[in-house]
Amino acid sequence: MLDDDEDRDDSIRKVKKRFQSIPNTGLMDLWLQRITYTYNRNEPYNELLCKIVSGDIVRIWNSDWLRPELGILIDPTKIIDHAVLDTMKPVIKSNEFSLFDTYPV
Repeated sequence: MLDDDEDRDDSIRKVKKRFQSIPNTGLMDLWLQRITYTYNRNEPYNELLCKIVSGDIVRIWNSDWLRPELGILIDPTKIIDHAVLDTMKPVIKSNEFSLFDTYPV
């Protein structure tokens, strides 16, 4: 019988495989990364925002139309708050996903 870690990893692998050939599933990657980040920060994802969280340098906005001195101000890595990432717990609380959650959990 598999232990909890193996079950978890197997489930994540199955979900990733199921959605890998379906277009426009970036939001799924973001949630999967949120789940896996607490125990495996190096799990690869295709979504550009996930790549930024992983430390890759990617371009998520086309800023070619800006003057060069303004274009360099747009740094996508600054949208990631690593202090928050470092304090995340493996269990996702409702206040992370509920738009109308007004009561503390």
